[in-house]
Amino acid sequence: MKFPRYVYVITHVVTGKKYVGSTRNVKSRFAEHLNLLKSGRHTVELFQSDCDTFGVNLTCETIDTISDYSEKEKEHEWQKKLGTLNPSTGYNYKDQKWNNHKDWALSHGKSTEGREKWKEILENSSEPCVLISACITNSWLGRNGFAKELGISIKELKEIESYKKEPTINQLRKISELSSIPMDYIYVPNIF
Repeated sequence: MKFPRYVYVITHVVTGKKYVGSTRNVKSRFAEHLNLLKSGRHTVELFQSDCDTFGVNLTCETIDTISDYSEKEKEHEWQKKLGTLNPSTGYNYKDQKWNNHKDWALSHGKSTEGREKWKEILENSSEPCVLISACITNSWLGRNGFAKELGISIKELKEIESYKKEPTINQLRKISELSSIPMDYIYVPNIF
């Protein structure tokens, strides 16, 4: 990961809701968000829905700088400060830390069958369970950054993420560290 990174806030002018992210190039990243929203392909469903309904009427500004890895939590701190983790005021609700991971995991099952298996696992588990894909989403690194930090290709990460390939214990430790989710909470057995 390269530094410095810049924390930015995108505000929807009509709804007033905000999205906080970080990048090395704010202008380029904002253009990516605009392209995704205009083409109906943004990964944050509520953000996409509001732009479909009220138009892609957004402002973007840089609000902070992340100088090195020790300051990586600045983005999440701004998300909390600006209320973007609450879907009624922001668009970062899927990036919440694992406070509500059971509901998050259930709502993000890939299929009805997958969700049912998750429901059964979570209801019968004394410990919470989090999908590896949720760990990746929970991190500000993204899939590319995760793969780089693990020293593997995107293809290998996708295999681990989809449980086609089991992670090594060292990879699991690194996934835990990068996502700030305790290793004991990460679901590993291949049941899907």
